[in-house]
Amino acid sequence: MAHHLTQNYGLKNISVLMDRPPKRYFPLNRDAQHLFLETLPETRGVDRDTTKILVTSTSYTADEPLEPLLSALESYPEDATLPNIKLLITGRGPMQDGYRRRIAQSTLAENREG
Repeated sequence: MAHHLTQNYGLKNISVLMDRPPKRYFPLNRDAQHLFLETLPETRGVDRDTTKILVTSTSYTADEPLEPLLSALESYPEDATLPNIKLLITGRGPMQDGYRRRIAQSTLAENREG
């Protein structure tokens, strides 16, 4: 990256920072994932062979629109060969109540747990 910025844009004194988690963070194996997910009320009892868990965080602001994700999930086909999707949205912000109403009035709320 530094080379590219220097060669193509004539920039100098470039420092490239890697956006990676510290080594103390690592992926959990399947058994550890199961134990962790069983501690959360939102994921307790979810059969991960038939349901995929999708987690997204947002500040519920205009620069982080959830509409593309919600629209895509609404158009996700009901097909027995495809997994169910459980969407967990974390965060707080000024548009949160609007998104809650949007989800409550949509097909996404059919199996809503809270």
